[in-house]
Amino acid sequence: MPVILDPDLPAYTQLKDEGVAVLTPAEAPAERVRVAILNVMPKKVETETQLARGLAASGMAVEPVFLKTHSHESKNTAKEHLDRFYRFHDTVKDETFEGLIITGAPVEHLPFEEVTYWREFLSILDWSVDHVGACLFICWAAQGALFHWHGVPKRDLDGKMFGVFAHRTERPDSPLAQGLAETVEIPASRHTEVAASDLDGVPEVEIVLHSAEGGVCLMEDRAAKRFYMMNHLEYDADTLLAEYQRDVDAGAPIDPPKHYFPGDDPTRKPTRRWNRDADVFYRNWVDVAANAKPKLKTSKSEAKDTAA
Repeated sequence: MPVILDPDLPAYTQLKDEGVAVLTPAEAPAERVRVAILNVMPKKVETETQLARGLAASGMAVEPVFLKTHSHESKNTAKEHLDRFYRFHDTVKDETFEGLIITGAPVEHLPFEEVTYWREFLSILDWSVDHVGACLFICWAAQGALFHWHGVPKRDLDGKMFGVFAHRTERPDSPLAQGLAETVEIPASRHTEVAASDLDGVPEVEIVLHSAEGGVCLMEDRAAKRFYMMNHLEYDADTLLAEYQRDVDAGAPIDPPKHYFPGDDPTRKPTRRWNRDADVFYRNWVDVAANAKPKLKTSKSEAKDTAA
């Protein structure tokens, strides 16, 4: 089954050109998995496409609903695009969703409370408890959610964690680990981390994927169906390349991303060698979301039963 997208969304055309199954809302089946996505990445169109590609791998009919914040105005995405394809959270607060994804954002250098949309972020986290079946928090959002619910701090790294790192499964029984390769290569691009030692006093949160070089990657609170992904399986083959070239062009001090270019040669074209595991990961997460019922009883079937 396909991902359901507005035909005017750039991701619709790009994914169709890639051979990904895509339907318009008018063509889609009534039974679908609805996933709210708070996209706070700067390049929103790129992130929309990456996440929609991941959701399309699920084999289910998945409809992303993109959300924006009142408290931050994007400098990298046209207002017309946001007005056309995004909704403010307060317009969906009475709805329920099978899933919620909150992306990373380039605000790691700030204390959480100084991020302009921090209060809105917290409001959405609290709303999700009753209105969402399963949550996936990526990079900064994972750090923010862990801090909010468990008091886990984010810690500065001595240097940027930048590259593609090999990860091993610590919890093979995790629903998100099913079918992953024995060694999972995952892109990372961040200046902060969640330290394994800071999770020792948080029994609800367990480490699923860990890298000897890159540290903690994926954590889960299985009972609450919350998953915390520090890195970026959704990235395209050239996402790290674009970041690297941006910093080089700006004269910023930056080393080439580790284990990324073939032969560690920046003149050679990188490949998306994490493609299979990205598909498996998002298929697993959508399956969890599809089978996790929000606590709030407002689904169409339940409303029909009540009326009967």
